[in-house]
Amino acid sequence: EDNDLVAGAFRYADRLKDETGFARSEILICFFDEKLFAVAKQLAEFENKPAEFIQKRGDTELVEKAVKNQSYVLGMPDYVGGLEFSAVLLVGVDEGRVPANSSALWDESKAYLSYVAHNRLYVAITRAKYRILVIGSRTLGPSPILTHALSNDILIDVSK
Repeated sequence: EDNDLVAGAFRYADRLKDETGFARSEILICFFDEKLFAVAKQLAEFENKPAEFIQKRGDTELVEKAVKNQSYVLGMPDYVGGLEFSAVLLVGVDEGRVPANSSALWDESKAYLSYVAHNRLYVAITRAKYRILVIGSRTLGPSPILTHALSNDILIDVSK
């Protein structure tokens, strides 16, 4: 299912590029799970997708390379601070990943994981100037962090 999620993210990015006229380098595909990020690297290499991968915080040189190579920029929230894109696709914002599942017994630990998840989501969302798309697993369902926004039509579930 992770392969399908990542492949879907690339399809959405292509559709967004075609609909808006944004260059590939103006679209950030941001993964909320290390495993999904690794799958994206493999898929991009295997299918020869035009993509650059952010490996360190605020890597403006990589973004410039993406502009030159007409590539998408892929990264994780921990590395995208300080960068700006026309659109951001948030991949893997679903239950169990955001916030991470924890068998922690202490409420303080759960509160900390929730804080970290909110912070990472904030960083990723604020990279977008115009458009945000949240992509998650139907099997897992949406992240509990998104429940309020979905129930108040702040976010629109287009899968229905």
